Amino acid sequence: MSSDYTVPAVVSASQVLGHLAEEAPAGATQAELARAIGLSKSTAHNMLRTLEQVGWLERDAARVYHLGARLIGLGAAANRRGRSATVHRIESNG
Repeated sequence: MSSDYTVPAVVSASQVLGHLAEEAPAGATQAELARAIGLSKSTAHNMLRTLEQVGWLERDAARVYHLGARLIGLGAAANRRGRSATVHRIESNG
């Protein structure tokens, strides 16, 4: 398998999360996200519902999607890893 192989669904999910974080911090509807990412309505629906089920997205009463609270834990874990990697590099070089 080539190292440049990507899974399109993972790329699209990443684009959804990135779009909400950077371009639409107030949230976006399914139609807006589908248009922004270039997904069909049915693919967007399935992806958004799946991301909602795993807690990476939340949908409010107006059917607007927002980044989900589960991402806080993932960000915190990434932050801890970043700090420990930095500390390790400093200790290794020191």
